Amino acid sequence: MKTRLLRYLRCPHCQSAELGSHAFKTHDSEIESGLIICQTCRVWYPITETIPIVSTNPLLVEEIKKEMRAVWGHEFDFKNLVTSRNAASDQTFALTQREQIEHYNEEAVRYDAEIADTVFWRSVVDQTICQWARSEKVREGIILEIGCGTGASTVKLAKMGCRLIALDICLTAAKRALAKVRDQGLGENVDLLVTEAESLPFRHDIFTASVFTGVLHHVASPSQVLKEMSRVLKSGGWVYGHENNASAFRFLFDLMMKMKQLWHEEAGTHPLLESKKTKEWGRQAGLDIQTDSIVFLPPHFFNLLSQRTAQKLLRMTNKFFGWIPWLKDQGGLLIISGIKTGPA
Repeated sequence: MKTRLLRYLRCPHCQSAELGSHAFKTHDSEIESGLIICQTCRVWYPITETIPIVSTNPLLVEEIKKEMRAVWGHEFDFKNLVTSRNAASDQTFALTQREQIEHYNEEAVRYDAEIADTVFWRSVVDQTICQWARSEKVREGIILEIGCGTGASTVKLAKMGCRLIALDICLTAAKRALAKVRDQGLGENVDLLVTEAESLPFRHDIFTASVFTGVLHHVASPSQVLKEMSRVLKSGGWVYGHENNASAFRFLFDLMMKMKQLWHEEAGTHPLLESKKTKEWGRQAGLDIQTDSIVFLPPHFFNLLSQRTAQKLLRMTNKFFGWIPWLKDQGGLLIISGIKTGPA
């Protein structure tokens, strides 16, 4: 962990911004193993393999904390610190989080082969996230990437000159993202951490933009995630992402996935997002959200083509169907873009 990250964090337990760090092991001026310590409430958060886990959720931190005490307890007195155990009181929320963590710990190993490195998803990222990030306004400050996974979008954005703080709920995925960032020599552009999107450990009003790909349909409370995004965005900050669309033709995609499964899915309480509902969540969070839909042909078809041909076809079909009333709203992906207009 680079200590510069502390400038943006706040304690998830007491919301204090007075945070310090203690290093057990460092490498290239980064804390490889150590602690983040709240100077107000004395709750501590582990840093493991250079990645901080900034959460009070025992699902994320309990095992790592046990390992850290076992390894470093002989030279550091953990008794002077506090261990917070803020488990979710909502059982549906807690169950959804556990399922997501377990799913992505398994999925992280095959995620790139099934999704990130495929012709279809590369074409989608190029025409959504990358196109959005070409705006100079987006790149003026720090972008928060929620649900970075194994770092496919993280690396693309960093290569475009974006300064990112990227997070994921899965430590296994975050480790893979970090390896990619380092392999590409992009470490100065990116800070990584593990936490939950429903309770972001950041101060108010610090990010220029927030970006996400397929996050809201995995979480227990999409509205809470949007509220947290809004809270940490500066006034006028940008929001951009895409999610599974509640399309009238979704049954065709589901049928094709039964015939030939392209990737494994573990959706949350809202597996498909509706435009109207998403805009309503945005208004409640102080976000002026607009939606669009893209992808009118099955992903299976795009994966049969070359990268260049697939990108051209995706662009052409999006443009063609985008002119047809009603049908233009039935694409497989819902594009979500917006600006922070009021308080979260």
